[in-house]
Amino acid sequence: MEGGFLLTHYVAELQSSIVTVKVSKTEGSWKRPQRRLHVQLLLGGGAMVDTWGKDGEVLQILMPSEQEVVKLVSTSEKQYRSRLENAKAIPVVDVTSAHKGIELSRTPVELKGGDWVVKVVPWIGGRIISMMHLPSGTQWLHSRVEVNGYEEYSGTEYRSAGCTEEYNVTE
Repeated sequence: MEGGFLLTHYVAELQSSIVTVKVSKTEGSWKRPQRRLHVQLLLGGGAMVDTWGKDGEVLQILMPSEQEVVKLVSTSEKQYRSRLENAKAIPVVDVTSAHKGIELSRTPVELKGGDWVVKVVPWIGGRIISMMHLPSGTQWLHSRVEVNGYEEYSGTEYRSAGCTEEYNVTE
């Protein structure tokens, strides 16, 4: 159908120790697709708890205790520091490489908007390698530098094609 769409608004509510995620409002006339939904509750420091379900269904996540959250965040931050120590460094000098007449900067470009700042590296396909929430100082995107930034997928399944392939500029 021409111009058809489905805009879904979700709401997450915490009651006792359970976070319930459900559809709060929809707009448009498209039928909801039958697809898996992955909900990730970010705890900070790269730590999260998650659940899988079907889009449109009510999903629930058992919230860890405060002690468990502290442990999850601490473990995640240690793993992140370890990955950074073992990762290949992205050059900070502005070196360019000509590929079919196109020069791509190797220096991360910082983009600021509202409460957020992201760092993008043009020579690795314009991938985002950092996403910082300025008011809280929280780093939300703990990129996998070994795959040149965050993981991208060409499909809806986890680790589908595109997740580890290198992006190259062809024209």
